[in-house]
Amino acid sequence: MTALWNAPSTLWNQPGLVWAPAPIPPSNNQPNRPKKGKQMKKQNYFPSRLGEQPEWLINFATKLPIHATALSLAAARVTAAVGDCLWAAYVIGDWRTAAQGFGDTISGAVAEAHQGTGTAVQVLPVFTVPALPAGVAAVLPGAIERIFRLVKDIKNALGYTDVIGSDLGIIGPEVTPPPPGGDTPRIKLFLEQGVANQIVRLTFFKDGHQALHIECRVNGGAWVFLALDTASPYLDERPLQVPGTPEVREYRARFWDDGEVNGNWCDVAKVTVGP
Repeated sequence: MTALWNAPSTLWNQPGLVWAPAPIPPSNNQPNRPKKGKQMKKQNYFPSRLGEQPEWLINFATKLPIHATALSLAAARVTAAVGDCLWAAYVIGDWRTAAQGFGDTISGAVAEAHQGTGTAVQVLPVFTVPALPAGVAAVLPGAIERIFRLVKDIKNALGYTDVIGSDLGIIGPEVTPPPPGGDTPRIKLFLEQGVANQIVRLTFFKDGHQALHIECRVNGGAWVFLALDTASPYLDERPLQVPGTPEVREYRARFWDDGEVNGNWCDVAKVTVGP
């Protein structure tokens, strides 16, 4: 005999009883959950670093009305795109910066709750949202994707020229061709500030291969495997081995295809990672 754990009038120690889990309620009884957003395709003209994106957005918002007539863009679409740009620039720039800074305030409040002293009750800090700049208003989600779709339409417009594209900032850099042989990865390192310490952004070109096999060593120690990465960049967000103490990290990589590492090791790239 089998019973569910929540079956009524059933004793837990009834002889010969085998317990089974309760059934999962039908999906229409499940609480509403946000849908998982689709991954946005990267655009080589749009800055990959968050700190550089507001400047691009503001430039696009400023220049778009200038070229609207040549591109045969409807006034309503230009106005909407400018609004998308200014709102996204605010969220990615002023709002994000203030919110990240508030994280340190939160850490201090938690520390005070743990180990603080005094005779007055603790007062928790309140995050003050930066004021919206003049002319900026909230828009529907997906502002950046809408801008990317507009850029695609702009490049297909009859009046589009490279001069307009350059002024709008929608012409990406030329991709450097692979060196002769094409069996050695090309990697570059960039430092970004993380929550606990700096993190390393490792960018690379696959040159037609499936993935990169990435290794790292710290302070001249042994090489250790980090990842098989199929898409640039790879983010090394590991904490410092000794908290608060800078360390030297070296990186190297080889190509990976069909389950095997192949090709040559790239030149070792080195960076000092600090708090």
